[in-house]
Amino acid sequence: MINNTFSIHGSATLLVGATLVACLSGCVGDMPHRGAWGSAPKFVVAPAVAVSSDEYVYYPRYAIYFNRTRQQFVSVDAEGWISRSTPVGVAVEVLLDSPSVPMNFNDAPAAHHASVIRQYPRNWPAPGVAVMAGAKF
Repeated sequence: MINNTFSIHGSATLLVGATLVACLSGCVGDMPHRGAWGSAPKFVVAPAVAVSSDEYVYYPRYAIYFNRTRQQFVSVDAEGWISRSTPVGVAVEVLLDSPSVPMNFNDAPAAHHASVIRQYPRNWPAPGVAVMAGAKF
């Protein structure tokens, strides 16, 4: 009989102790406390990210832009704007040997294309305009 009483008493103590530990550990772990029970929240500063703007060169004869920053050729077709590692419809060597003009915008060519093709038609360059033929990228 003594063993049964001890066993029930020991089980009750163990149950109360386990419940107390679970409650306290849950409270301390889930809530940001200050003082003796926890510490102040820690803040982490993320490292700075370098952002470079895009630089474009336009090839009027082929209506193709070259993004120097991303090393991509950008053009428009029936489906919309495309960006590829090689130009569409012309060999890289032929394109790079054709007249070109650096663009002074840093966003997408689609935002400027209407004015660019008016200023630099396919038969450009106009007399007296410098040409960047054979530019190396």
